[in-house]
Amino acid sequence: MYDDESVLPEAGADLQKWIKDVVLSNLGEEIKGLDELSLIPVPIPCELLQYEQYLFDLDEHALLRWPSAGVELHHLVRNVRSTMLTQQDFAKAATYWSQIDGDLARLVQMHHMLNSGGDIETLLIRHAESLMVRSSAGLASLIGDAIFRQPTPALHRIAAMVAIERGESDIASYHLANCSAPDLEYSLSILNGEKVDLPDNPDIRLIISEASRRMDDRLPENKVNKGVLDLIAKVDLKSIEDDLKKVILVAIAHVRHAWYLSEEDWGEAHQIRESLEMLSHRDDPQLQALNLRAKIAETTPNSPTFEKLVDQAFTRNGLRAKMIQLSLISKCDAETAKTILNRIDLPTKSSQTNLSSARRIAAMIWYYRAKYKTHNPLSAMAEAISLWKISLCPSAAKEASELMHQMLC
Repeated sequence: MYDDESVLPEAGADLQKWIKDVVLSNLGEEIKGLDELSLIPVPIPCELLQYEQYLFDLDEHALLRWPSAGVELHHLVRNVRSTMLTQQDFAKAATYWSQIDGDLARLVQMHHMLNSGGDIETLLIRHAESLMVRSSAGLASLIGDAIFRQPTPALHRIAAMVAIERGESDIASYHLANCSAPDLEYSLSILNGEKVDLPDNPDIRLIISEASRRMDDRLPENKVNKGVLDLIAKVDLKSIEDDLKKVILVAIAHVRHAWYLSEEDWGEAHQIRESLEMLSHRDDPQLQALNLRAKIAETTPNSPTFEKLVDQAFTRNGLRAKMIQLSLISKCDAETAKTILNRIDLPTKSSQTNLSSARRIAAMIWYYRAKYKTHNPLSAMAEAISLWKISLCPSAAKEASELMHQMLC
């Protein structure tokens, strides 16, 4: 059991003195490379390192290991030296890794932010698909190790958020018992099938997540409840810190854009896209996806233009691409819908395990498979219901269950 009064072995004075006397005393400028590797808990490709030029010298001192994934310090040296470095060292490293692309870079950046007292929640939300799917094992290890070393309410909150995304209610309950997170407790209640009212004065995180959830918690052909816009209107942008403001504004724009498209209010939707372009740039992938969604919604099916849009939709990859592809189906006649549906693959098993959004997409695919009878209608509908239940979509699951009951009659 963790005891915050105890001293970790690598933080002991004898070991630290030995590292100083035997290892560090023989180093010159290459100590920059040693310190960089001391902060990184996993093997790393050489070309990603800020002080790659010192690797040869460190190897000459027999301080490096060379597993297939890259390079790392011998663990004893790394573990001891890392306890001698400060939060400021981790913060500087986090800044460096924030400029490097890739899933591994995001994990290393999060590790540094955790050790410098930073907030990783926004980063985790922004890169959810990559971190929680392609790097799920690394993320779990990162959070678990951080909680083992220094369990804080903020870390328990992150762990609870990940557990809810994975549909793991028992694990989420454990972590929520160690922190105060009304927004996540609300989500957990929905995951457990409980009827619960939105808390009074919900915070911004809960407003955004609940608005997005309500957008998805319906059968594909049903319109979105107008209460979504009323909920978004509760967001007080003045209370948002500058580094979060852009993330919140983009999330709000996505919800409002989807609402106006569902109401066929093309003008309002266009204004939202113009505002987003001012926040980012014309080639922003999110903006391009919204433009394509709008064109699909506005275009008459069975036309040459619509056929081109179908081709564009299937040149894209990822979960957002699947949502765009599914939006084509509601525009088409039954036979065309079947043809498009047969081209849409389910999200990977890994993504369905780790992300509620992936399970919602899978539920929609199975729903359409039942509706258009491309698969056994009963088993397909049952699969859709099961996925919606563990994706925080009880209304969609209930409506689909009623349809399934009609199929049985």
